Amino acid sequence: MFNFLRGRGALLATTVLLAQAGVYYSMSRTEVIPDTPPWSQFPKTVGNWAIDNEAQMDPSIIAVLQPDDYITRDYLSPQESRQRLGLFIGYFKTQRKGLAPHSPKACLPGAGWEPVTSEVRDLGIPGESVSVNYTTWKKQNYNFLVVYWYQQDRRAFANEYLAQIYAVPELFLHGRTDIAIVRVITPIPEGGLSEATRAAMGFGRQIYPLIRQHIPAS
Repeated sequence: MFNFLRGRGALLATTVLLAQAGVYYSMSRTEVIPDTPPWSQFPKTVGNWAIDNEAQMDPSIIAVLQPDDYITRDYLSPQESRQRLGLFIGYFKTQRKGLAPHSPKACLPGAGWEPVTSEVRDLGIPGESVSVNYTTWKKQNYNFLVVYWYQQDRRAFANEYLAQIYAVPELFLHGRTDIAIVRVITPIPEGGLSEATRAAMGFGRQIYPLIRQHIPAS
């Protein structure tokens, strides 16, 4: 079953990328590369969450992902039963050169993570529909909740292929194809998925507008 789904996913990805490449290279419009502040300036305090650790990714991983900028941090909240969250934001200034965010479903298994469940949920932003991937994973004897999405300056997507497709009209209308992948990871306490859900989804609702503010508007 998983091999079948991976086969379909690979075919869809190839189709999207080929169509995208054809449109990109047939368009003569000069792309606007936004002047985005360094992501190291992203708030270190988010609501009741405060940064607890900031790290650099392994160079071999960066060589695969190839973001133009990124942050990888741990946040801690004393008001969430000392719940810890890992935040990764990888930002791509352009997708026109063939670089785009990698789905955690493709990256995490290579690091020893085993997928358990996957669904799409609404993040719960007032007055706006924001779909995100709500997934659970197992690594060794530990369980984790991973929530992630792809965000432009004006919209967000749960589906990576849809995000790539929308880059074409963005280039045509606004001269831009920049995008960020946002990933929130938190451990699931034994019998405590609801606690992890409240923390991760609540944190996601808080950082969503901050990311929108950080990416310059078209």
